[in-house]
Amino acid sequence: MPKMHPREMSTKKAECDLVDAIQKVMEEHELTDGEALRVVNKAFSQWLGHFAAITIREERHGNSETPGGWAPKEDDES
Repeated sequence: MPKMHPREMSTKKAECDLVDAIQKVMEEHELTDGEALRVVNKAFSQWLGHFAAITIREERHGNSETPGGWAPKEDDES
């Protein structure tokens, strides 16, 4: 049988901790399932959007500082 990757247990624990945190927030704020889904969706969408923007900047410009929507400078044809 293959050996488990050393990071696998850490990622499983993180997943459980995240589910517990979501449940705690739901209880503290007395959120319905629908409200919790909206909150989690919005939070994760913003988080994922941040990483998408950085990836686009890297792909288009070779760095994560130049906004992806900006055309490269004339002398920088990246």
